[in-house]
Amino acid sequence: MNELLPPVKRQPLLSICVPTWNRAAILDRSIASLVAQKEFHSPEVELVISDNASPDNTAEVVQKYAEYKNIHYHRNEKNNLARNFVTVLNKGQGVFRKLCNDTLIYLDGSIQYFLDIIKENLNERPVVFLGFGERDSRHRWHQRRIVNDFDTFVESVGQPITWIGGFGAWEDDISYIDDAYNEERMDEEIIYFGHSESILKLYAKKQAAVTCNRVWCYGSYVERTYSGSRHFYEVFYTQYLRIYEPYVNNRLLSSKVFALMRKDLLLKFFVHYIIYFHVEGLSGRHPFGENNTDELLQCIQQSYGKERYYYLFRLIFRLKLWAGTFRYKHRQTIKPIIEIPVKLLCCLVPVRKYRRKMRNYLFEIINKVKRFVSY
Repeated sequence: MNELLPPVKRQPLLSICVPTWNRAAILDRSIASLVAQKEFHSPEVELVISDNASPDNTAEVVQKYAEYKNIHYHRNEKNNLARNFVTVLNKGQGVFRKLCNDTLIYLDGSIQYFLDIIKENLNERPVVFLGFGERDSRHRWHQRRIVNDFDTFVESVGQPITWIGGFGAWEDDISYIDDAYNEERMDEEIIYFGHSESILKLYAKKQAAVTCNRVWCYGSYVERTYSGSRHFYEVFYTQYLRIYEPYVNNRLLSSKVFALMRKDLLLKFFVHYIIYFHVEGLSGRHPFGENNTDELLQCIQQSYGKERYYYLFRLIFRLKLWAGTFRYKHRQTIKPIIEIPVKLLCCLVPVRKYRRKMRNYLFEIINKVKRFVSY
């Protein structure tokens, strides 16, 4: 008599890997945004959560979703800091392991977006970076393949390479991030961008990548806990630029592109965050506590003071500082002044031809106004 063999468990294509610590309420919303998508209820997808010994009710939140057999929960005995990235990626069983923040709310269609990219690149398995950019005017998503050009890859990814939500690796490449967060190395230094180092090492090996810039999520507000403006600057200037030094020294990355990245870091990243910190200060939630942005500006002057574009930074900073302060103080006045006329224009759109297309463009204007006012 033939014995019945147990069914072979199908390997998922996608593991959404979420390291978490002490963010139960936000994690609940994040999980809910995943299970609400029909693609999640498929053997192709799993969600893996690694709890870094949270003191809150994270375990209870995950237990609410016990009916979903493709949600797997692991709790560390102690807080192992960034090593939790390695833990959660190794706990996944998928062909592709997607690292995600515990603060993300996933937009409808995001899982299908991940699966499409995985299936398109399943045979060649290049480096895949999923950014958080914006749609173009035709509502098509930016997607580009880069081969044999380290400079182009670094330029296309840019500063968002530091975001853990952009990181993902094929199952055969997980060892690279394991090396980046090596326990012996972490005993000697604090590692902020080990996942970014892994992306660069993988590209240097494969010389093939797919960078995608679709809006697939948005982040929940979390209280910033920077220890000071100088610490923030050291992390996002010294530590970030340091990951590129080996490639500049080996001439894989040109000094011209490296200088351009350094410039963009000042004119795009630092300008945005200084204004953000200033507005947070006006609301009483300044991430630097008693400190203000003066110390951060001093750090910037020390590093960039001799560059010609430093004076452009000062001009942009002053203009955006004024605009940010004005928006915060007068947002309730500005909003109806700009938003109501746009809504009135929607009423004038013809009922028949081009109605939907024209209304979509007008509502895009409204959304931009809302983002401007609620900076």
